[in-house]
Amino acid sequence: MENKTGKYIKYAIGEIILVVIGILIALQINNWNENRLNTIEEQTILKALKTEISENQITLTKDLQRHTNVLRLLTELSDYIEPEPKLISDKRLDSLMFSLGWLPSYNPKEGVLNSVISSGKISLIKNTELNSKLASWTSLMNEYNTALNWSEKDVFDLVLPYLQKKYPLKRALKYFITKNKSKSKFEFSQEALLSDMAFETIVAERIIDASDSLEAAKDLFDFQLQILELFEKELKE
Repeated sequence: MENKTGKYIKYAIGEIILVVIGILIALQINNWNENRLNTIEEQTILKALKTEISENQITLTKDLQRHTNVLRLLTELSDYIEPEPKLISDKRLDSLMFSLGWLPSYNPKEGVLNSVISSGKISLIKNTELNSKLASWTSLMNEYNTALNWSEKDVFDLVLPYLQKKYPLKRALKYFITKNKSKSKFEFSQEALLSDMAFETIVAERIIDASDSLEAAKDLFDFQLQILELFEKELKE
């Protein structure tokens, strides 16, 4: 009886060990399968995000050029403003006046990123640096939008009220609407405009706007470039 009891206990222990091993193997297989599915989904998310941000980067490249042009034109206009200004051609002045109201805008695609963040699937991205940068993208985007909003505010609050009395904006309309052929029939004094200290202040304010917008666009461009480089690294692996 003692031998039979001993054998039974050994058999029971063996059964328990086999069951435990079976459970561990099943858990291991389940974890492996879950990790495999997560990796597949992570790769899908990375590819979608890379496509979205790559398209945004192309758009932002064009905006960088626009900001550069605005700043260049405004700086040139500022150089002509002085107590005894030298007159320039009407055509050149009109093109420079156009830059006062030129407001480059940036409308990025955010559908994939917003979906990944709101659904919590950003946690599937194992690269912590990439994960952190994606989470910070909105903050940097908001900084750029703030700079753009200030530019717009100054145009409507400073530039347009001044031009209503000092300069016939219709002269520069052809730069806003390429098909516009009509010309303003009102006369204005170029000398009075370019010798006005108030006008110099407005142009200086717009130069600050353009400079801030350009720098914010550069920061966002560099940030998105870093993200794209991390995408390349993760997708290759």
